[in-house]
Amino acid sequence: MSVWNQWTLKAAIIMMMLGVCTEAQAGCHASDFNVNKMLAAINAVNAATLNLRALQGRPGISNDESDLLGISGQTTDRSAVGVTLFLGYIEIYGRLINEQDRLATDDVIANIASVEASSLKKNADFLTLIASGMPHFSGEIRNARDGVRKLQALFVCVHDGAPH
Repeated sequence: MSVWNQWTLKAAIIMMMLGVCTEAQAGCHASDFNVNKMLAAINAVNAATLNLRALQGRPGISNDESDLLGISGQTTDRSAVGVTLFLGYIEIYGRLINEQDRLATDDVIANIASVEASSLKKNADFLTLIASGMPHFSGEIRNARDGVRKLQALFVCVHDGAPH
């Protein structure tokens, strides 16, 4: 068994242990994802994260506001990092020559796409909740949330966004 097949087998076992179905879940394939669009959306989310962190350090805000801005920044950052890691799988797929390895990696991409889409939805919903409780900074948090929603929209091949 090749090293790559061993790695994909280990990844499949780990995903099963995490409760993620190992079948291609939503019809996603590596070819469904536009790397340039994903990178542009990641950059926008990173800019929103930096903005939230800058607001967190603003003089005169309460500890609660500072904490919630920090949590909002962490949530947007986590969204961008997750999609960046996902792009690594797309990059690996693009470099594979063996068709069997490509098929196995495409299945992994389908599974991870479903999990990532679900995570992005939850993060965006969480940011909506935080924004509703922070009138002074709701615009900035909603802007970050909209960036996360744009990342989520890039996973259009995922039908329900939930692992099975």
